Amino acid sequence: MKNIKHIILFSLAIFISLASLNAQNSIKATKLIRSGNAEYSDSNFIGSEEKYQLALLEDKDNFDAKYNLANTLFKQERYEEAVEAFEDLIEETPDKTMKANIYHNLANSKLANKDLEGAIEDYKNALRLKPDMQDTRYNLLYAINAKDQQDKQEQKDNKDKDKDKGDKDKDKDKGDKDKDKDKDKDKDKGDKDKDKGDKDKEEQVKEEKQKINKKETERLLRAVAEKEKETKENLEKKKARIKVSKTEKDW
Repeated sequence: MKNIKHIILFSLAIFISLASLNAQNSIKATKLIRSGNAEYSDSNFIGSEEKYQLALLEDKDNFDAKYNLANTLFKQERYEEAVEAFEDLIEETPDKTMKANIYHNLANSKLANKDLEGAIEDYKNALRLKPDMQDTRYNLLYAINAKDQQDKQEQKDNKDKDKDKGDKDKDKDKGDKDKDKDKDKDKDKGDKDKDKGDKDKEEQVKEEKQKINKKETERLLRAVAEKEKETKENLEKKKARIKVSKTEKDW
């Protein structure tokens, strides 16, 4: 950027000296403009701005005061203000050479303000009006090269963003898979716990049934035993009766 900055300042210095030659509207405004030009030459840009502002108070339509003020704003690196000031001047002069100079300085202001597309267009506008402007041609090539570099960097940045987004999506997918896996594990565990619970319940029912069956069996056995006992006692009684009957008959 160092080389282009030198070109920009050199061009402005030439154009401002040309503009000062045309300051003939009012004697007081002319004196103030010349005083401002002297401050400008000494690199006292705040002082030169003040003189040009005073000249405009004397003659609000003074083209040279407006033009030199725009250059002073550029020198103070107030690029947005300089852009507005130069844009206002484009329609104020019918002179092709001066209009080409305005477009050149307008392009310089946009270039310094990192508006590369705007700078390229205004350098082209200057060259359409005055094709032999070598500084403008050089600055145009510089701006085009800077725009190419900017586009490449943006493409690289976008590619990196897409890659980062892809990596984030992959991480998200992995996280979702892990989450699903954990859910499956929890589900399997829940199913196993449920199966275990069902099994425990079945075992409990089985044990209850076994207890019931055991009690029922014992009751039946007791009933059978009681029945057998009762049958046996009946048989014993019957035998006794038969025996008694036989004795009586013999007698």
